[in-house]
Amino acid sequence: MTSQPLTTLSIYEVANLEASFAAAIENNHPLDLNLSELDEIDAAGIQWLLTLKQRKEQQGSALRLSPVPDSIAELFELLGVSSLLSTATQDSRDA
Repeated sequence: MTSQPLTTLSIYEVANLEASFAAAIENNHPLDLNLSELDEIDAAGIQWLLTLKQRKEQQGSALRLSPVPDSIAELFELLGVSSLLSTATQDSRDA
């Protein structure tokens, strides 16, 4: 399943996204999130991405992120989570 571009991924959106993607999260198919237009993310958004990636890996599947904007990639690097999300971001950039 591929999502519409997400522009904001904050505490205000996470609960709604979790509900919207419930079926895609629970099945063992890869989940593609389109982050190409993401311009705002907070700790809740980062936590959701990390948890979602872990859940998909436990299912033997994958979370794939579209090319992450440079500003968001820099934030991941500053927070020390880029290596944890590197597989998802690197896979999509190589595609």
